[in-house]
Amino acid sequence: MILPWGRTGHFCQKRMEDAGESQPRPIAFLRLFSLLPHMQRNFKKAISSLSEIFAFIDDQVDGKGIPPAGLYALRFVIEELFTNMVKYATASREDVTIGLELEGKKATIRLTDHDVDPFDPATAPRVDPQTPLQDRRVGGLGIQLVKNMVDDLHYAYADRCSTITIIKNLES
Repeated sequence: MILPWGRTGHFCQKRMEDAGESQPRPIAFLRLFSLLPHMQRNFKKAISSLSEIFAFIDDQVDGKGIPPAGLYALRFVIEELFTNMVKYATASREDVTIGLELEGKKATIRLTDHDVDPFDPATAPRVDPQTPLQDRRVGGLGIQLVKNMVDDLHYAYADRCSTITIIKNLES
């Protein structure tokens, strides 16, 4: 099911099983960047969700005149960040919420991972590709590629919800 973000904000929700509540309850308010319509959807935290994620992206950009290179960048960035959430935030099996807003040829993407420890990709150390492989630490190249491909990357963490917001000009 695709849900509109609405005009006032997006709530990070968490099941309050410890308190005996079976319904999600809002626990944090995140400011939106504009008052345009937004679409979001929850995806099972599994690599197998990637085909559904790509279909969601394609449905949102269909007929909007997004250049192929812009669509490729959008798909790559979302795939990299989602895959990292699946591979490294393994303590939670909660769904990942992905939201997409298109304003002309500019995309704002939000990925929210629920009930996780913080990890801020914006502060991840740069990888020197000139360093020999045997001397490099494992990981980091994907995040570095994402940071190089997007125009802006923001991170927010509240109430065990990790939200990455990316802004990408789809024409560059």
